[in-house]
Amino acid sequence: MQPKLVDTLNKQLPVFAAIRHTFSLTFNNLGPALRVTWAWIAVLIVAIGLMVLVIAVAGFERGSMPGGLFVALVFIFFFILALVATASIAVAWHRYILLDEGGSTKFNLRFDGTVWRYVGNAMAITIGAMIAFAVPATLLLMISEYMFVVIIPGIILLSPFMYRLFIKLPAIALERRDFSFYDAYEASAGNYWQLVGLAVTYALISIALNLLIGIVSFVGLLFGPFAVVVQVIGTAAAQWIGIIFGISLLTTLYGFFVEGRSFDD
Repeated sequence: MQPKLVDTLNKQLPVFAAIRHTFSLTFNNLGPALRVTWAWIAVLIVAIGLMVLVIAVAGFERGSMPGGLFVALVFIFFFILALVATASIAVAWHRYILLDEGGSTKFNLRFDGTVWRYVGNAMAITIGAMIAFAVPATLLLMISEYMFVVIIPGIILLSPFMYRLFIKLPAIALERRDFSFYDAYEASAGNYWQLVGLAVTYALISIALNLLIGIVSFVGLLFGPFAVVVQVIGTAAAQWIGIIFGISLLTTLYGFFVEGRSFDD
């Protein structure tokens, strides 16, 4: 279905409509989401198993736990793999939603330049935001330890700038080299407080999801010897939905601000 267009000269984000649309993209497409992500999930499960096995074998041979440097290197390797896997899933999911493309395992396990550009740009935004926030936060804490109460509001007030830059990521997934950070920032101009509202809503959803994970972990204790299995499966499922929801939110913002889509299609 062709997306309905909004007035591109007055693109005021309807926050709750955007969140509702993101929920729709996520929960109405769990089947396609599983097809897009299952191969990387399998890779990560194998990687986790190998990571635990390597650390255990190294510890057995040494007669004690392996050194901190060895464990750190193993975790760094897994972190990079998880980062690339998430970027690859994001690229495939953006293209599925925006272009109705994908489905093959080869496509979903892509490990190409587009994925690395996605990783690099996402890291650049994140590191830049951390630096922009860490410097004033450190200065405030040097003045008084009670200034920590402004940290969370500060993050919320900073988040619109990150959202505006993150709009570039779906464009990378679509292999648009003509779309810059400036273009992403300008596309969402005039929506600061709407994006603050979006950040608050997303934060509340994240808190609810983490509470759900906690409940699943607690309920898992009731299953006796199968407790660990139930906890791992339940936690993994909740986190998986959280990842798809986050990627869908960026897709929603790109579709609205850049492609002029409405939330009624």
